[in-house]
Amino acid sequence: MLNPDRNTFSYRLVGKSDEWIELGRTRDITLLELPRGSYRLEVKSCNNEGVCNPEPATLRFEIPAAPW
Repeated sequence: MLNPDRNTFSYRLVGKSDEWIELGRTRDITLLELPRGSYRLEVKSCNNEGVCNPEPATLRFEIPAAPW
């Protein structure tokens, strides 16, 4: 039986660390004080039966230099 409230998540921020961080059932990620540079946020999810996505969802972004 599918129960999306029991999905689990983990993420890593390539460009800062290559380690996966377990979020459990939390669906929020807060990234603070990132220095300028290019990053790739990867998020993996697993359903309540332990079946995980084969590939993480990916978001690439860049923190530009301060304009002053």
